[in-house]
Amino acid sequence: MKPVAVCENENCEKVIHKGDEVWHKGSEMYCSGKCLFQSFGHVKQTILREKHIVGGVR
Repeated sequence: MKPVAVCENENCEKVIHKGDEVWHKGSEMYCSGKCLFQSFGHVKQTILREKHIVGGVR
């Protein structure tokens, strides 16, 4: 099968082929629900880190 993308999870990076089941978050494609859920955890940590920095400056 023809490769069409690579999983957006930087810890996975599995090749996604035409016909494979994928999970989407916007334009990003993930090879599994696990990889998709891990991407939400990264965003949450980034937001919390930013709030901590902003709160510490005040």
